Amino acid sequence: MKLKNFAVVGLFFGMSLGVLLSPQPAIAGQPIMINNPSDAACWYSDTAEKILRLALEKSISEYGEPNIQYTRVSLPLSRAMLELQFSDKLDIQAAPAADQWPASSIPIPIPVFQGLSGYQKIYRNNIGPSLSWVDRAEQLRLKTTAMQSGCGKLLGDLLVRNGLKVRRVSAGASLKSMVELQRVDLVVSPAIVPAMTTKVDITHTSQVIADPKIMLYLPMPIYFYVSQEKPELAKRVALGMQRALQDGSMDRLLSPLRQQIIKDLNGRRLISMKNINAPENLQITGSALPGLKPEKSQSGYSQYAHYDKM
Repeated sequence: MKLKNFAVVGLFFGMSLGVLLSPQPAIAGQPIMINNPSDAACWYSDTAEKILRLALEKSISEYGEPNIQYTRVSLPLSRAMLELQFSDKLDIQAAPAADQWPASSIPIPIPVFQGLSGYQKIYRNNIGPSLSWVDRAEQLRLKTTAMQSGCGKLLGDLLVRNGLKVRRVSAGASLKSMVELQRVDLVVSPAIVPAMTTKVDITHTSQVIADPKIMLYLPMPIYFYVSQEKPELAKRVALGMQRALQDGSMDRLLSPLRQQIIKDLNGRRLISMKNINAPENLQITGSALPGLKPEKSQSGYSQYAHYDKM
């Protein structure tokens, strides 16, 4: 199986990639403050940091060796985005595209996960009924979905705006226990999480399973946002990410996540939802999984996923 090249492009807040990639003077030695990792960090933080380090490595010839430093404590996502605007404690943060972030931060218009963050697994209690009958998003509205605060809040907001009933719980709550005790019907979780980290609350057990018949696709691109006080850093990261895309190193880094999703999609119906929480001028084009050709049902929702075999 061979996957074709693809492009997922986001341009918003008036920032063009051409401007970001223009040659700039070196900023070697200046500290680059990034969020301190922790067990409570966002599910995508570890891989996002690897991609950031890759981008900085690809731009050493223009900017010198990067001087990466961590914040003293791990900052929750909403706090981190505020720090980008109002303090010098943080220089760059990965976050899902959303209209709630301060417009003064500088977005790097290259999706960190190239669209892979949009695929969502649905977990349920194994003793409950199968979801094989579901073929459109509206049919999930009678189910209660648990969603943690913190990084899960944005995904929860998107589910609510798509008409689902979401029960919000604290970041420390066990989603698996809530499903086991049937306090909620479902948990929606990014499909790439199992391939990224073992520190996840939702795992496939004898009682809690990822439904084998359906998955959701909810476009949720994640971008790097840079402090407005560090425009040179924004240009450096954009240059490095562009080079990593061109030489295939970013694709190789993301390959395990892509293979995880291909495996998960086997035999599952893919149901598309809308991201009406993204900035109005955010543009997403192309396919997150090249070669993926969802069939369309009469209702307009995606059916079983197929891949080009070359």
